[in-house]
Amino acid sequence: MVAMGHTYVPLVHAIIVMLVAELVRKMGDYKSLRYNLISFAIFNTWICGSLMQMLLAKDRYIEMCMMMGEEYTTALEKLITYQNMTFVYLGAIIGGLVGGYIGKILLKKHFERAGII
Repeated sequence: MVAMGHTYVPLVHAIIVMLVAELVRKMGDYKSLRYNLISFAIFNTWICGSLMQMLLAKDRYIEMCMMMGEEYTTALEKLITYQNMTFVYLGAIIGGLVGGYIGKILLKKHFERAGII
């Protein structure tokens, strides 16, 4: 995203999120299903950095969005608030947990069939 002209926010956000997710995995000694699921849910929030640009580097992001039109930029500015970002983060975390459980079920099913587990 930075290479395509976005601000520094997604890159910094992604690095912080990845470090926190790895620390959570380390707490579970990289083997605990619970810690791995929590870590995946945390990692899933990396994409929220693309929207956090609007809050943390607002002037640059608005300048970048103006090519989409003033109406789009105004609507986006009204939509992206700290309160709404809470819901975006919660959605990413819940989606990460659901995805992790689905992955667990599918891997268990296929590895049991192959005789690995």
